[in-house]
Amino acid sequence: MEVSVQVIFLMFFMKSWNFNKAYIPSGYLGCYIDKTDRILSHRMPNSALNSGDQCKKQCKAAGYRYAGTEYTVECFCGNVIKEYPKGSECTAKCPGNKDEICGGTWHISLYDTQENDESDNLETSEVYVPSGYLGCYIDKVERILSHRMPNFANNTGDQCKQRCEAAGYRYAGTEYTDQCFCGNVIKEYPKGSECTAKCPGNKDEMCGGTWHISLYDTQENDESEDSESSEVYVPSGYLGCYIDKVERILSHRMPNFANNTGDQCKQRCEAAGYRYAGTEYTDQCFCGNVIKEYPKGSECTAKCPGNKDEMCGGTWHISLYDTQENDESEDSESSEVYVPSGYLGCYIDKVERILSHRMPNSANNTGDQCKQKCEAAGYRYAGTEYTVECFCGNDIKKYPNGSECTAKCPGNKDEICGGTWHISLYDTQENDESEDSDSQESGKHSII
Repeated sequence: MEVSVQVIFLMFFMKSWNFNKAYIPSGYLGCYIDKTDRILSHRMPNSALNSGDQCKKQCKAAGYRYAGTEYTVECFCGNVIKEYPKGSECTAKCPGNKDEICGGTWHISLYDTQENDESDNLETSEVYVPSGYLGCYIDKVERILSHRMPNFANNTGDQCKQRCEAAGYRYAGTEYTDQCFCGNVIKEYPKGSECTAKCPGNKDEMCGGTWHISLYDTQENDESEDSESSEVYVPSGYLGCYIDKVERILSHRMPNFANNTGDQCKQRCEAAGYRYAGTEYTDQCFCGNVIKEYPKGSECTAKCPGNKDEMCGGTWHISLYDTQENDESEDSESSEVYVPSGYLGCYIDKVERILSHRMPNSANNTGDQCKQKCEAAGYRYAGTEYTVECFCGNDIKKYPNGSECTAKCPGNKDEICGGTWHISLYDTQENDESEDSDSQESGKHSII
């Protein structure tokens, strides 16, 4: 009686499970135990319609060799399978196919996405390879190319090359379908063999793979274009192309400018009282009165966004200019510089200011205006700095005289309003002797 019950139960179980119709996708490697440090490194989003075939397609499209389904809805991908032991509890039915098993609890059904793909490769052998292709290379956390562009849903090799070249980079690389990297130096990483991810913008082209990058030289086959458009514009005062560093060759950075050019940058720096200007990385503008002794460079190849016939530096390369070169004629024509009364001279300023109180910046700042504001607020001394700044105080700190008060006042272009860390100082009481004749303190300067 006990045996017959067992037989009936076994027959019922086999009928309900329907073992004879179990579906196993091609490339099945077996059931393996998984761990917190997953057997396959990359996890895809969970899918309510998960199946072995669906997971394989997702992994293959992303450039992975291996795929695995787990816990019904999970899909994992990778190019390396960790040496975990085989398991026996891959019993969870796939939600996308009830006749198929999608791993189990901490058990994974593993597949090789390349198995049985030989016929597919023979049928679709016309792979597109953009010009300048250097090969497939292994990439690492410290990337083979230093700069990463934003991901691009329609990424291709040509698209990535154009974006890198426009930003002044020599080399470009596509990776993991939608990634684009740029750089002027290629790290010495080994060649790879898994650049198998199709480009989302061109399914006949490969955009690297998982930690594999398809590398390109943007300058290859560009000789004809260069010969046709050789008239490069060079603004006056050009000093050359120099290598830049984290501690910039010029100390002050202006806001990025979408229409940047050498002339634009020079004007902005000169208006702010700087002697030197430099364009870098297409839209960057730097200013300063001192040029650090950095070596000359050869990669100022980034076109200016405001003038495609002009170069605006490159990646860590700067096109330097002297804003005062060729300005002699202008200076001789307009030599009548206005100096307000009570002028004490040009002084170097510091973080601990030479005058203690700072007034709000004024877009129409002048020496007379600053003097009036300070005097009205009860201060003896006034100073203009960096075009728009006005400082006041009753004591002048003992800072040295300076020689770079060259910034034109925004309220009077014939007057100088200090410079970068240089201040034009005034005594608000000078020329007030008639008013101060009754006071014995007239003409005294308080220096501390």
